[in-house]
Amino acid sequence: MNLRARWNGGRITVGELWSYFTRYPYMPRLRDRRVLEKAVASVMDDIGWESVGFALAADYDAERGDFLDLRLPLGGRGAEDHRHDPPRRPRARPCAAPP
Repeated sequence: MNLRARWNGGRITVGELWSYFTRYPYMPRLRDRRVLEKAVASVMDDIGWESVGFALAADYDAERGDFLDLRLPLGGRGAEDHRHDPPRRPRARPCAAPP
């Protein structure tokens, strides 16, 4: 499965994303996985998170369709409770801060 198809599915693990960065020559080169992890974590301070639809979860329960331990950037301040909604698809790059 290619990255676009995987990303358009509404969720991807950091491990899967890292495998795309290391597998495909057209992806930007990252020094190591920590760079990706820091970039993903930095999105948690992004004030525009609602418009790009980014959130982090510890896991996904495919049977129930629930994200486990879903974390919204900025603690979800000023937003509705979307704990069980999948993050919206991003409009641009596969990670808000390539990561």
